[in-house]
Amino acid sequence: MLDRAFIKRNVASLSLFHDLAESELDAVARACRPVAFADGARIVRQGDAGDDFFIIKAGKVRFAMSFDDGGGGEEEDIGELVQGQFFGEGALLTDKPRRASAYASSKCELWALSASDFAAAFDAHANANEDGSGGGGLRAVRARLRADFARRRHARERGDARDLKLDQLRKVRSLGEGSFGPVTLVRRQSLSGEEGEEGEGGDEEGAVFALRALDKELVVASEAEDRVVTERALLVRLNHPCLCNLHHTFQDRASVFMLVDLADGGDLRALVRDRGRHGLRRAWAAYFLASAVLALEYLHSRGVVHRDVRPKSLRLTARGAVKLARFGVAKKLRADVDGGRAFTLCGTPAYAAPEIYKCAGHGLAADWWSFGVCVHELLCGYVPFGGATPPDVFRTLLTFEHCYPSVAFPAAIQHDDGAARLLLALLQPDPLYRLGALRGRAGAVKAHPFFAGFPWKALTDGVMAPPFVPDAAAPGDDAVGTAAAAAEEEGRADAAAASAEVLGNGASSYLVKYQSSTEFAWAKHF
Repeated sequence: MLDRAFIKRNVASLSLFHDLAESELDAVARACRPVAFADGARIVRQGDAGDDFFIIKAGKVRFAMSFDDGGGGEEEDIGELVQGQFFGEGALLTDKPRRASAYASSKCELWALSASDFAAAFDAHANANEDGSGGGGLRAVRARLRADFARRRHARERGDARDLKLDQLRKVRSLGEGSFGPVTLVRRQSLSGEEGEEGEGGDEEGAVFALRALDKELVVASEAEDRVVTERALLVRLNHPCLCNLHHTFQDRASVFMLVDLADGGDLRALVRDRGRHGLRRAWAAYFLASAVLALEYLHSRGVVHRDVRPKSLRLTARGAVKLARFGVAKKLRADVDGGRAFTLCGTPAYAAPEIYKCAGHGLAADWWSFGVCVHELLCGYVPFGGATPPDVFRTLLTFEHCYPSVAFPAAIQHDDGAARLLLALLQPDPLYRLGALRGRAGAVKAHPFFAGFPWKALTDGVMAPPFVPDAAAPGDDAVGTAAAAAEEEGRADAAAASAEVLGNGASSYLVKYQSSTEFAWAKHF
């Protein structure tokens, strides 16, 4: 007969269940069933529906994966777990297919917990505790599990990646071309012990990332060395779930590489374009914009101004979460240098704040203007300040500044008082009085009536279900869009276009000269 107390003690020791109430631990322990496998026996098969969560009581479990698209090719070992560890916890939340096969490395004894038994255990627990004692039933437990998955996955990918070597990354598929080289979806080949990934059989696959390659010759030909080095120095100090974080950098003789968060669900500009010129549903827009607020709140708390906030810089993950990318013109502001202001003319014309155009000095408030333009575009389907050239855009800005605050917004905005008031507060020509720059900073934006009732805590904890989940990454779409992939070079309209022009004018001999005459001293930072 099973020793329920022994199971309960082991369940309680797992980080996955560390915040369950005593009565909930009893319910989980009662729902576990013993299973045994002979040496070499297959426990789960890659591609099968995820039905059971397993805790290893004795023995070892080996994991193997086929990297073919159909999963039917030869399997390769990706890691091993031992007594006291667990795998397959994603089955408690979803029935998505297993991403790897699991085999008994020796005679194994496991405790198995099916998703149906898990749900039934908490239904019975809820009925037995009508007074509401305990952890709040199945929904609350699953919410805690999702939050725990998100936190642990983010910490795992951030921490484990620091010890990676380039040859430990396996190419899965191409994600497109950046300005200085290809962007590739890669998978780490080793297994990360106890950590799991929500909904995808966590322990049964290595973490996935986007790997950006930057050709050293092309970087030099584009005179972008300083910008690339600055971007790297900035990103290594940033880490937030709403950012496309940098995990590691590598280099070989020809290229430097940036390993970043995977966000292969497209960008918000493409989503707005695909849905026509009428904008997104308000609930969708509120979720996307709230994610951007959290990203800016984090950046600004560290004195970083992004300077290229726009829907194209807001990337979607495969789960529908939003990540802010494109840090090519981001800057760390210092109060002891120019009073915490920057003076570079940069960014994307239609989203740049008036103070950037005027070269009068700009600070963190410039990002909130760009955020306001994003609000307009997501709700209406187009930007408020158009023009064929940057001077044309500037003229529309001057007209708007002259009319402010007597501004006639489109019907989609006029019929939404919260949205109209938010836009007036964000598109304030004077940065000193702009929402986000006043007392309360990002907190004032979060407290604005436009976001009334929005579940900020759920979004912050990572337990809020996104309103839109991409079907699949667009073929050839740039998966991360950070820095060199799209950022405008200071003093240029588009670094990518400038690079293409150089290469299009027979620059091969020019590049050969760089290859033979320089050691790429700037690359020592990678």
